[in-house]
Amino acid sequence: MIIDIALLVARASDQFAAEFVEGYVSGTMERIVKESMTIKARLLHYFPPSGSPSSNAISKEEDDSWCALHVDDGCLTGLTSALFVDESAPLPPPNSSIFKPVPSFRECPDPLAGLYIRSRTSDVVKVNIPADCLAFQTGSALELITGGMTPGSEI
Repeated sequence: MIIDIALLVARASDQFAAEFVEGYVSGTMERIVKESMTIKARLLHYFPPSGSPSSNAISKEEDDSWCALHVDDGCLTGLTSALFVDESAPLPPPNSSIFKPVPSFRECPDPLAGLYIRSRTSDVVKVNIPADCLAFQTGSALELITGGMTPGSEI
């Protein structure tokens, strides 16, 4: 499903690039998403910081204690909503035939936890992806393909 939706996002990116990027080959992004043999899915696990949630206040803009500050190196990355797992809840035995979902919290147990991005204006912004939504981020490979011209940069 994520790849199918990524194809639609790629098609829209191609339309943008064809209009604003001189020499852009129409359909490049859609072809990359459709034909890529290196599509990956990752489930990232961030261990809870030590101490109580109230002691985890972000003391400075550059705090990257859970996941180091980085630039996505792909063209297009699909992002799902966060799942906050209650690691204190018991799990069924490994050989159990009884399926039980992973114990999770309905709401984020720590209001500071989650995905943070640096916006085009260099502001650090917390991103909350609703449970029934997907988000997509562009990476440095797309920046190279478009010569640095990405949606919003033409303004």
